[in-house]
Amino acid sequence: MPHCSAIFWGQDLIVIHNLAWEKARGGLDGQATLARDSYGHEALGTLRTVLRGRTVKVGKHQLRPCFPHLAN
Repeated sequence: MPHCSAIFWGQDLIVIHNLAWEKARGGLDGQATLARDSYGHEALGTLRTVLRGRTVKVGKHQLRPCFPHLAN
């Protein structure tokens, strides 16, 4: 099974992705489009945070339902 993969290139975050990414988005291609035209405000904010080299913190209480062994 191929892994979803996308690159957000340049200051305008131009989307370059593989077929698995397109399928995961429900067939919405978006190849070579600007991320701001295809993604919501929250997703764009997260992308910009990651590109600045910062990480997003997730509280361990959020891991408990899916990964109980990681919550301890």
